[in-house]
Amino acid sequence: MDGSRVVTALPNMALAALSNTSYVRSRYLSKSGDVCSPADDRHFGPAVGAQCRNGFDFTLLFEQTILSILPSVILLVLTVPRFSALLRASVKTWPDSMGSAKMVTAMAYAGIQLALIVLWSKATLIQTRASVPSAAVSFIVSLAIIALSHVEHNRSIRPSTLLNVYLLFSLLFDVIQARTLYLMKESSSISGIFTASIGLKLALLILETQEKRPILRDPYRRLSPEATSGIFSRSFFWWLNGLFIEGFRSILTFESLFDIDAELDSRPLRDRMQEAWDQRCEQVSLAYE
Repeated sequence: MDGSRVVTALPNMALAALSNTSYVRSRYLSKSGDVCSPADDRHFGPAVGAQCRNGFDFTLLFEQTILSILPSVILLVLTVPRFSALLRASVKTWPDSMGSAKMVTAMAYAGIQLALIVLWSKATLIQTRASVPSAAVSFIVSLAIIALSHVEHNRSIRPSTLLNVYLLFSLLFDVIQARTLYLMKESSSISGIFTASIGLKLALLILETQEKRPILRDPYRRLSPEATSGIFSRSFFWWLNGLFIEGFRSILTFESLFDIDAELDSRPLRDRMQEAWDQRCEQVSLAYE
């Protein structure tokens, strides 16, 4: 009788074990100890539920759409007119090692983005509907960065404002997404490659913020530091440090001061005023004839 009960209970035990296995596969354990469901990250959010990652995180879908795809699309839209304007400009710098370093770093970053497309296409357990599109758009952006960085380096007198702003904000957004990936147990390979992309993006940002004054051709080398400084240096008046140091060490003279911008030069303004005055005098003289 006991043997028949055991035989009868075996199918029920098998069904229970199979049910538990499917339940475990439908949920993943985050590294923070919280039990998360893939559905938690497939909602737009923006925040995950309280049972997932202690409720202190964005959903993966929100990060890949708002913090990844949106800035990338904005960069692609702004790259087209900027790239066209630079192609019509003349070459303003001499070839140097910094330009080569930018190209090597940007190409390595593009290779990492291509690897992320492959990894996300295979990570069916944790991917959202924006995972593969986000990786694909990021790869397209990396190609745009290669082209824009090359043209900006050769045909602009100052570091690229567009690239500096994009790299800075996207770097901050990528750090947020990296935290989410590291809290997912099943995303170890993706989180590692994604962290490598953050490191390359940081290196590219550092390279893009460097001023090009030593490699500028004449007459651009004689421009004031304000005209050749990047957006960060001009925002925090970092370009004035050289003048402050010289004033601390010695007495400043007129030769110590920088040349003012051409738009503020008094000579063109005087010529324009003289031209307007002559036209006005001619009109008055014609009126009295």
